[in-house]
Amino acid sequence: MNKAMIEEDFKLEKNVPNTAADIDQGNYKVFLSNLDIDRTLRMYKSLLKLSSEAVEAVANGRHADFSSITDKMRPLMCYIADNNIKLSSFFDIDNPTTSEIVEREPNIKETVQGLLKNIKTIQSVNEAAGSMPFNLAFLASKELANAFIDFKLDLAWDYEHDPVILINLDDLRLIDYLVARGQKRFILAGGAIETKNCESVIRSNAELVKLPDHQSLKKQSGIPVFSGRPMHRFTIFDMGIKKISQQEIEEIILGVHNGRNDQWGKFNTINRGDTTRIINNLANMAIHEQTSSFHNTLKGHAAIIVCPGPSLEKNINLLKKVKGRALIICVLHALKDLQRIGIDPDIVIHVDPSDLKSIKTKKNGEVKSFWEQWITSNDMSKIGHFVVSNYSTPELFQVPADNVMWMSSGLPVGDLLPIDVFDYERVGGSVSHAAFDLAVELGCSSIVLVGQDLAFAEDGTHYSKHADYGETMVEKNKTKQRMKVYGDNVEADSWHGGKIISNNTFIAFRQAYEQFAIELKEKDLKFFNCTEGGLYIDGFKHCTLETFIDTELSDTLENAASDVLVEHKLTLKQNKSHKIKETKKFIGKNRVLANEIRDLIKILIPIAEKRSHSDDDLRKFDKLQGRMIKKMSKNKFYSLGLQRDIHILQAGLRADPTVKGQLGFHLDFLRVAQDLNKRFARQLSDQFNQIN
Repeated sequence: MNKAMIEEDFKLEKNVPNTAADIDQGNYKVFLSNLDIDRTLRMYKSLLKLSSEAVEAVANGRHADFSSITDKMRPLMCYIADNNIKLSSFFDIDNPTTSEIVEREPNIKETVQGLLKNIKTIQSVNEAAGSMPFNLAFLASKELANAFIDFKLDLAWDYEHDPVILINLDDLRLIDYLVARGQKRFILAGGAIETKNCESVIRSNAELVKLPDHQSLKKQSGIPVFSGRPMHRFTIFDMGIKKISQQEIEEIILGVHNGRNDQWGKFNTINRGDTTRIINNLANMAIHEQTSSFHNTLKGHAAIIVCPGPSLEKNINLLKKVKGRALIICVLHALKDLQRIGIDPDIVIHVDPSDLKSIKTKKNGEVKSFWEQWITSNDMSKIGHFVVSNYSTPELFQVPADNVMWMSSGLPVGDLLPIDVFDYERVGGSVSHAAFDLAVELGCSSIVLVGQDLAFAEDGTHYSKHADYGETMVEKNKTKQRMKVYGDNVEADSWHGGKIISNNTFIAFRQAYEQFAIELKEKDLKFFNCTEGGLYIDGFKHCTLETFIDTELSDTLENAASDVLVEHKLTLKQNKSHKIKETKKFIGKNRVLANEIRDLIKILIPIAEKRSHSDDDLRKFDKLQGRMIKKMSKNKFYSLGLQRDIHILQAGLRADPTVKGQLGFHLDFLRVAQDLNKRFARQLSDQFNQIN
């Protein structure tokens, strides 16, 4: 195996303008970091077989078969690439994941070598097609059109999620060819085609966004947002008679790259708390009050949202002047700053689903978890209201605040649960956005941001001194590496005027606030950015906190905001008995369902594991598998927990038509489903015991 071939790998990390743009895997956390062993081995064997068939097809001039076969490879290649397992890692004896795979299957290196050789041949074929200047006459030939598409798309292209950008396209046939290949996301920039005429897109339930031209693609904020998971890759088809310049292509690549980081930042924040984890809080949701019970109780009051940005130290002492005159909502990360100077906020909010006990940092030479830094080291007993999420770890509901409430601030889940749920809609990606949304729904007439820098201080920090994370144990001495999850650094307009250094994620957070301001324009609300540093936010009045206090805060309010909340809590008719009754029914019904699914899987797995299968075996397997899937459809948490595995099952079935291969991919799915079902059964039993 020569070094050049190993470095060739999937070509996923090379920014070649006339092929799909690169993928910075470190920013995208939707998939697991490593592959499971059995599925990995099965995929590599299927990929070797398919790639050999593709090489044979092109050698014999069967170009249509070549395109069809490589399309079958793409979902499996995506899975491997998106899980950050590169083929070259099989030649790294120090890689623990691959060494475990090699131990299980000693011949895997030969398989990988054969696959690499075939991939190199496939890529050479595709590049040869791209060496010919594109001509619209190509679209008259299905074979030539598909060869052009093969050249433009990565071998690890995801037809479901990766968008094609079509600049100045006037011929519908290219869209039709792409739809026939399975393409689901299109961005039309310029050109004469109208969306209503894209019949193949409409019939296939694909998504198509039409832009007047390609200029907006150069900006992070101009990248269309599609439903569901954001893109990993993208590719640009410049289809105009007069081509745009290479400089503009590079500007578009940068804009889409930044927009992609933006979308992943928001997506990961909203989705990283696996929706199925809500099952762990069924009892807590029945027992504790939703924040929606307090909606519209604070009309006429101002809300000040305190965040832990570097500028917080400039005006934190002024917050003593507003205690009792405005509602102080503090994100948990900033609580230490406030309690350090004797301020106990009215509401502390933490809706991030991360397990604070599992995140450890080394600060001042001492290893501590976030739980110790943010919960144990603060006096939570002085907090009147602590707001968590239905995604939160159950321990957060036990924090010794006077009143623990919850809100649903992630994916809408109201229709999944046995009780009425208010799904908050202004999800911007950070806890401060949830605080803003809560303040709006509480009825506050003005909302103030403090410590919301969304940018770096001159010394490079992005948190106040007392809120700094410290050095993470996993990424010791790699602060810059840690910040990569926030995307690339960018220059942006600052609070003071001029420019400041921010990053893709923080820019996205600013854009969310700006969008909120637009959406709420018809309401009689005022928004102030009193951070005194960081980013400028359109739609907010920028002034110092002292100016806001002097000009906007009233001393004549009949009751302090904190008193209003306490009084409302005392008079609230908490219908806990109904919520508990409905939750018990939900738990009981789904415990029975989990047991039925368990029994079916116990029969299905041994059938799939058999060395040979009779027709009766296959008929029985199909019948029971259908029954299992039907039962799983009764609880939507199964489909949420198995999304990735359903996608891979479908890809595997297309990739390997043999009985052995089909049952192998079914077996992988069944094992994952079995593990998920065991988890559900255990969680439901725990919730049953808690609610009783």
